[in-house]
Amino acid sequence: MVNLVEIGVYEKSLDAQGRVVIPVALRARLKKFLLFVYKDHLKIVPKEPAKLSDFFDSVEVDSDSFDYKSLKKEALDKKYAIH
Repeated sequence: MVNLVEIGVYEKSLDAQGRVVIPVALRARLKKFLLFVYKDHLKIVPKEPAKLSDFFDSVEVDSDSFDYKSLKKEALDKKYAIH
């Protein structure tokens, strides 16, 4: 069975301030979204929140510091260093 919230065609108009009202059934999924603007149409895609666990092993740090404060200071010093 197809969920009617997922599939549908909605005819909408812009209000005086140029806004579009998104149907109530879709608002919960569209708290944050990406808006793609094409020559002849718009596309709204829900933005999924990132899971921090996906990034757990994605950063490698070459440092002699093992405590958080020293590591943070060293990282910020390198980030803002003038080359």
